[in-house]
Amino acid sequence: MVTTKNNSLIVVTLAGAALISATGVGAAAGSIQTCTVGASCTAGEFVYDDSYAPVTGGTCTITSRYPDGTVHINAAAMTGASDGWYSYGFTAPTTTGYYRAQVCCTIGTDYMCLDKSWEVVAAAATVPTAGDIASAVWGYSNRTMAGFGNLISDLWSHTGRTLTGSQATNITNITSTITQTRTLLEQLVNKPVVQNFIEEDIPEVGAKIEETKQTASQLFMSGQYVVSKTGVLFLKWGQLSDGDLSKSLTEIEKTLGEETDSAATNTLFGQLASLKRSWGWKELDVVLTQARVVKAALADRRFAGVKSLTSYTAGLEKAIGEVTDRVAEVEKLAAVLEERQAEADKMLAGGTSPTRVNELTKAVLAVNRLPKGDMAIVPSFQADTAEKRLKNRLLAIRGLIGANKKFLAKGMIGWVDYTWLEVGSVVFKSLVTNPSSLISQTVSLKYYLPAEIKKEDILQSDAGLEVKFDAEKNQYYVEGEFLLKPGESRTLAVRTADIWVVSQDAVDSARKQAVELARPLEKTAYFAQSITLKSDIDVALDKVVALQKEVVTPEQKIRAYREASIEMNGANAKMDKLKELVTQASASNSLFGFVGGAQAMSVWGLIIILVAGFVFLALYMRTLNGHVNQEVVEVKRREGGGRIAVAVMVGVLSAGISGVISWKVNLVTAPTVLGVGGPDIVRVTVPENGTVNVLQTASATSGVVMRLKTTMEVIRLGEDAKWAQVTPEDQSWQGWVAREFVVEPVSENGGR
Repeated sequence: MVTTKNNSLIVVTLAGAALISATGVGAAAGSIQTCTVGASCTAGEFVYDDSYAPVTGGTCTITSRYPDGTVHINAAAMTGASDGWYSYGFTAPTTTGYYRAQVCCTIGTDYMCLDKSWEVVAAAATVPTAGDIASAVWGYSNRTMAGFGNLISDLWSHTGRTLTGSQATNITNITSTITQTRTLLEQLVNKPVVQNFIEEDIPEVGAKIEETKQTASQLFMSGQYVVSKTGVLFLKWGQLSDGDLSKSLTEIEKTLGEETDSAATNTLFGQLASLKRSWGWKELDVVLTQARVVKAALADRRFAGVKSLTSYTAGLEKAIGEVTDRVAEVEKLAAVLEERQAEADKMLAGGTSPTRVNELTKAVLAVNRLPKGDMAIVPSFQADTAEKRLKNRLLAIRGLIGANKKFLAKGMIGWVDYTWLEVGSVVFKSLVTNPSSLISQTVSLKYYLPAEIKKEDILQSDAGLEVKFDAEKNQYYVEGEFLLKPGESRTLAVRTADIWVVSQDAVDSARKQAVELARPLEKTAYFAQSITLKSDIDVALDKVVALQKEVVTPEQKIRAYREASIEMNGANAKMDKLKELVTQASASNSLFGFVGGAQAMSVWGLIIILVAGFVFLALYMRTLNGHVNQEVVEVKRREGGGRIAVAVMVGVLSAGISGVISWKVNLVTAPTVLGVGGPDIVRVTVPENGTVNVLQTASATSGVVMRLKTTMEVIRLGEDAKWAQVTPEDQSWQGWVAREFVVEPVSENGGR
């Protein structure tokens, strides 16, 4: 303890008593000093300054009291030595029990007192020798076949007993049976089972470690409560009533709980069960054993039982401390692995040098917990360029980090398998381990390749791997069996063609086709709908390009390809709809298309023409049936022919006028259903002294196409609950504006 004035330091030694008599006194680190009645005892402490140099000029005294509280030693001076040891010798009194005592020292102007209590016990009975025990065992007269007597006698009284006799044979057979049983258990418990998926991300262990830290903290508090409660019972033994003693022991029992408590139970045994479920540390088994001993000792409510309980709880405290240290070690390891993974990702995304990669390799291997983990970094297939070889080294390091994190997530026990991908073209690598330290085991590997892979895409595989096809899943896979030695790790690889690419040529071709299909629809009734479809196609193609630019690892490349394929399929579906519009527009230019798409005015024009024709025909027939002379008839006939010619000319002229009117009506007064039938004119209102943003997509976080500073009328192409897609009449731009700025145009009668 550092004092406040001259910074001297008094160090309390854990074993503060010197052994004067081999049978008279003894002390153990962290336990109460005991002295035997009538034996010589010495109580003392080392005194050091803050630099741990012995202090020899101090004055120390010792005071102690009998178990009943009366004074035993009253402020007796202690003798100082050159090494800073201050001691006081005495003969243990005949009164047994706990003696409260304290040592007080004055060092310059500093003064402090420390507890130096001890216990006086009666002399132990004579300890039996090994010969005494042997005589008692072999001289026991009631030995039977059901007990140990006759069995041992039969073995050791056999006249032909030798190391190569029947006993040795029996022992050999027993040993062989035990070995076979243990081997069978190893095969059942620790047999590697390999199931790999490229969708598997590097596991996160942070949440598990945080949960472990909380549980370990609760375990520590439970242990401290048991230790402190037991210490109080020991110190106040003579002052406690039977009721107080029973209550305190019951509280300790509740804190310990039952060994069958589940992980959800807030007891020491429950907390151990929680940690045991997550981790396979041997330190947890030690804590469990100590907790069992403490719980069993609670049954003895004598002073001797409580005394033993203090030593047992001290052992429990030490074991819990080792678990806490292990939690800190795992937390540190997980943090280091996260840092190394971040370094690898940064190098993959931003470029690096061979020197930095070598440094990262050494750093990862330094914290690797898997046997022969360095084998994972050895390339299975040599890449064709230095750049790819360097990238594969980084991908292998990242894979080894992932395998270690998976090992942590599994509690650092049992087998581990982990898969990652490398380039050149695409290499699928699997790391497998044999967790058994006793036996060699055969690993059966069955690995399904991505569904896009065909047999001709599989370029190369490790020896022992065979390519097969699963007709039910319609998918290729590789499988094989490999013998792994105890604690051995091995990497297995398959190289395939890189087929996970949507080429830029395909994107450009689709974009060009959309432009060519939309151009003929510019002055038709399908213009607005074609603009919407072309816009959707462009957005999908832009996303295809963006998805493939963002990838860093081969795993990300495969995922991006699958998402890009979905976008490409969507663009192709809209392209088909655009083709249908072109077909409809082409049909509208024919006579049948014209009639089929005519508006009400053009239909009425046709009806008028037909009616006029019938009227002229009736007049002509009436003329023919009149009772006139031949000359008159001839004249009438000529007049009738002229009238028919005039009627035909009027009909043709009416049809032409009706067609023009119908075309104009179809173009200008088409239905205002969004995206179908023609332009839908609306007004975008700009606030005074403000602007309205035209965005690329219907999202506030989208890029800005332009900013409108004045109110204007535009064509509405589409809308949703919050946004409207618009374009000006000259189609110089296109984008989305908030619907709150969109106003329907006012009609002539004041309506909307």
